Amino acid sequence: MGRVFIATALVLGGVTLVLAVPTAYEGPLPVYINEQHAIRLVDALGLILAVPSWLYLNLLVVRLWTRRRLGSAECAGEEERA
Repeated sequence: MGRVFIATALVLGGVTLVLAVPTAYEGPLPVYINEQHAIRLVDALGLILAVPSWLYLNLLVVRLWTRRRLGSAECAGEEERA
């Protein structure tokens, strides 16, 4: 469960960086898209934190779900044998 907590904290930290930092403090434009859109430095850092953490969190949740599902199926199989 420690890994789930760390991944969740990193996702929340990345989303907080993207959404909570005012435009005046976001820094330079490393990725310029067009006149109305760009990715600023703080947004890029927030995305670097949030996206891999989100993917890892999904992987952990799926693994835990399959373990529980397989574990309950094995228990049901043992009950039928008895």
